[in-house]
Amino acid sequence: MKRMILMALAACFSLAAFAEPINGSKRAICTTEELRDCVAGAECLSGLPAEYGAPTSLRIDFAGKQVLGERRKSKIRDVEKKDGQILLQGRELGYGWTIAIATASGDMTLSIVNQEGGFLLFGRCAPL
Repeated sequence: MKRMILMALAACFSLAAFAEPINGSKRAICTTEELRDCVAGAECLSGLPAEYGAPTSLRIDFAGKQVLGERRKSKIRDVEKKDGQILLQGRELGYGWTIAIATASGDMTLSIVNQEGGFLLFGRCAPL
């Protein structure tokens, strides 16, 4: 049941993203749908973000330069708008992170890395 609710929300955000592109001038909300857990020399594991304690939703405040997760917020240290995407970068709790958002579709990839390995999360964003 929980998975169906998440899928319905993701579908709603997908439709909203097609209705209005993300250009970095408004706040956005993003849902994470898939996660890969990778370390050097091993095959990546796959799962749902909640299974790994990763955020299932994020709010992005472009003007305030913050990413607001379910339990914490993180400062956006770098922004680049180029080639049909918005790249956001920052660091938190010993990890570096990058969020790449396709401006036309709202498709999102989030990487969270440190010296031991990394997580890749895939999802969608929509303007608020």
